Amino acid sequence: MRAELELKLKNEFSFMQDVFCECGDGWYELLRQLCAEVTEVYRPKGLEVDIEIAQIKEKYGLLCFYYNTSKKDPTIHNIISEIAEKYEKKSEKVCEECGAVGRLRNDSSWIRTLCDNCWESA
Repeated sequence: MRAELELKLKNEFSFMQDVFCECGDGWYELLRQLCAEVTEVYRPKGLEVDIEIAQIKEKYGLLCFYYNTSKKDPTIHNIISEIAEKYEKKSEKVCEECGAVGRLRNDSSWIRTLCDNCWESA
């Protein structure tokens, strides 16, 4: 992901400060929405967002969001796990390169989620 997009995530979400996103620019909006939902998990509980991101990357054509959650409230982990899984599934239909509607493509040596245009130019 381009540095300017990562910076936008870091400016909006404090828990993204030390994270390097190992995926294409097309998943920026998915990540922003995922981070916003994570933030909303903490808000009603009156807790500071203390999730620690281990890694964000593409793996087998899908968005992977690896993290550690708060020990203050054990329900947080389950909720964030559901959120991460939801966005992993969404990434299967969003082009990793440009953000257009895409599909999981496994007919080459590298499995990727791409739209027709990005697939043809890859």
